[in-house]
Amino acid sequence: MIEAYPLQWPPGWKRTQLRQKARFDTPFGRARNELLFELRRLGAKNVIISSNIPLRRDGLPYADYREPADPGVAVYFEMDGKNQCFPCDRWSLAVDNLQAIRLTVQALRGLERWGAKDMVAAAFRGFQALPEHTHADTVNPIVTQDFFAGCVTPDEIKARRRNLARDLHPDKKSGDSKDFTEMMQQYDKKMKEIT
Repeated sequence: MIEAYPLQWPPGWKRTQLRQKARFDTPFGRARNELLFELRRLGAKNVIISSNIPLRRDGLPYADYREPADPGVAVYFEMDGKNQCFPCDRWSLAVDNLQAIRLTVQALRGLERWGAKDMVAAAFRGFQALPEHTHADTVNPIVTQDFFAGCVTPDEIKARRRNLARDLHPDKKSGDSKDFTEMMQQYDKKMKEIT
């Protein structure tokens, strides 16, 4: 299950190492609301804006937030029965990454309006979110991944551990002791690195 907070970066997407300053100059609330508007017009459902920005009671990120150490934003949604994800971490501010995603969706909507619907469908095939992992799979990709990728602050690491522990604990029906042990080892190592 995708969480809105903290950031859940899609597996397989590279992270930007050297971020740049953008020139969008858009207030966060406006970028967030216009992105939701564009996605709604595109026909998207079940939109989740995942970032390291704390959430309001309605589940959306606050507009007046303190800039997180990791400004990445990943927008997950369902369209035509398929899970999609638009991630962006090229810019040094979360608002600029959100605005870049909004402008991308707006451009894709333009292609659709201009009669190039096949090109839009082809573009969306590249943004399909990977299916969620099940223990029935023959290979367990979660073990080979960093459970705390993208987490920078102790609070982000602790929040991710709580969410993972809830899913991986051996007492849970879907839990797995091997995955849980690996996650806890990575947690201890990560906390020692940053403190």
